Amino acid sequence: RDYKVTGVQTCALPIYDIILSHLRFEGFWKPGDPGINGNGALQLVGNNPGSSNLVADHLTISGANDVGLDVWGAVTNTTLSWNFLYKNRHPTTISYHPDPYLYRDCISLHHNIYAQNWERNPQLRADSRRIEVADSLIADWEDGGTHPPLGLTIRAEPGEPSVEAAIHGNFFLAETAPEAALV
Repeated sequence: RDYKVTGVQTCALPIYDIILSHLRFEGFWKPGDPGINGNGALQLVGNNPGSSNLVADHLTISGANDVGLDVWGAVTNTTLSWNFLYKNRHPTTISYHPDPYLYRDCISLHHNIYAQNWERNPQLRADSRRIEVADSLIADWEDGGTHPPLGLTIRAEPGEPSVEAAIHGNFFLAETAPEAALV
């Protein structure tokens, strides 16, 4: 069945042992629309003491503005697998910014499809440890208008903690900006 959820659902407590599977999230963002930070579909968030043992599997996410399927804050032992993320502004960010930095550790992204998104296909940033991006298709990153389109990105601004990642077995396919496949 298709359900429409409106409004913002948040949980300030740490979450543990959660499996989300075979769900579809559809937002209202269309390519060319302005960006709205913090507006999106699904965000797995950990504050101190953190969240762990999370699985997002066989999800379909489209039309997300700033958050498609994000992992944010202190999150460990998490898997994002067999998901289809298409026509999103920012489909996946693995990050926590700004200070204080809360680390993400032991996160696997595998067998996902990223297609016709603007950027962050996914983006790894700021004190992310033991991250794996494997066996995924990253295709046709789109021009967002304000800067060139980007495929998979690893971002570290001056003063930010580093990212530790294993990136292997992925297939990059682009009609425009192939040089931006892995930045």
